[in-house]
Amino acid sequence: MIRKTFFSIKTVFLFIMGLILSVLVATLLERIYGSSAAKVLVYNAWWFEVLWVCFSVILLANLFYYKLWRRQKWDMVLFPFAFSTILLGFILTKHFAVNGFLHLREGESSQHFFSTQPYLRIQANSEFISVDKEYELWFSPVGKPFAKKLKVGDIPLSIRVKSHIANPVKDLAEDPKGVPVLGIFVFKPYFSGSVFLEKEETDSLSGIHFGFESDFEKNVPWIRLERRGEELWISSNHSITRKKIGSEREERFDPYVSALFDNSFVYTVNSVSFTLRRYIPKGRIRAVPSEALLYKEEDFEISEALDIGIETGAYRRSVSLFAGEGVEGKPKVIQCNGTTLKLRFEPKPYPLPFSLRLTDFKVERYKDSQEPSQFKSAVLIEDSERGIEKSYSIYMNHILKYRGYRIYQ
Repeated sequence: MIRKTFFSIKTVFLFIMGLILSVLVATLLERIYGSSAAKVLVYNAWWFEVLWVCFSVILLANLFYYKLWRRQKWDMVLFPFAFSTILLGFILTKHFAVNGFLHLREGESSQHFFSTQPYLRIQANSEFISVDKEYELWFSPVGKPFAKKLKVGDIPLSIRVKSHIANPVKDLAEDPKGVPVLGIFVFKPYFSGSVFLEKEETDSLSGIHFGFESDFEKNVPWIRLERRGEELWISSNHSITRKKIGSEREERFDPYVSALFDNSFVYTVNSVSFTLRRYIPKGRIRAVPSEALLYKEEDFEISEALDIGIETGAYRRSVSLFAGEGVEGKPKVIQCNGTTLKLRFEPKPYPLPFSLRLTDFKVERYKDSQEPSQFKSAVLIEDSERGIEKSYSIYMNHILKYRGYRIYQ
């Protein structure tokens, strides 16, 4: 009975259907809950690895049991070895490889890459004590959420992940314990986006640096927003034009001259237009699922977010942290009970033993069409340790292999 079950085409077929069903479930989980859920519940699960091992063993066993090579059925002979090779690659990648992202613009170089898996870094500093912890995070719709209890001297500190949001967008929410926050809608031909700022924060979009009661370097085009009573005022190191919505009349303000900033006007600096979306005297920037908003902008530096609850003594607060693929996260700094708390949600940086520079990036398109047919990156390897400078092109099925690293397009 065991022999008939083990050496059976039906058994092989059942394992194939099991693998197909597993990948299908993982794809649905990734789409709904994010890639981390697919990894936790399927790809990194012990049963998925056992399924692959059993399937490969059964294929090889059937190969030798039926002596398929004697029948010269070479396709049936190669099939088990192909799956065994895939299994070996899967096991080696899962247990020994480090996967990551390396984002470069033309002319930029980097000597590190970022992990695909996000980490939560907690830094707490009081007058005499410092705490610095880093935790790898995995998310799934089942199981206990991440929670940690720390002590900063004699002060207890609790950090709890209330929710994980895949494919989030930023929005503003009122918060009695919050700080002044605002949102700005930015647009120009063929582009639109938003900037969200807390007090004393800066951010940039379309080459313009926006700041909410913060200072800038003199050599960048900047826009400074500040509170005057219950009103917001705007100034810039470039001239500002503004036009009331529904009117054709324009006003012009010279550099460093302040003007009232509200949502009844459209402002323009260096051909970039913007207007106030919302201002909240006490609020916070929160993460919401992208489908929760009627209007959605693409933000390629945000791929997931955390809603975190912080407790220390009688102090309670919720904050949202945002992370992107292959980019360094922005720290969230909070003052609570005499402790300075800095939180980061970001991928982990790994150093490279060489520097990689992107010298050129090309998009090839199909004939008589605007559809891309291929992306090609020309890079320069700069290895000072070995005194090597080498040019290389990376494109589909053309991988850069150097010093044990494999870099794909």
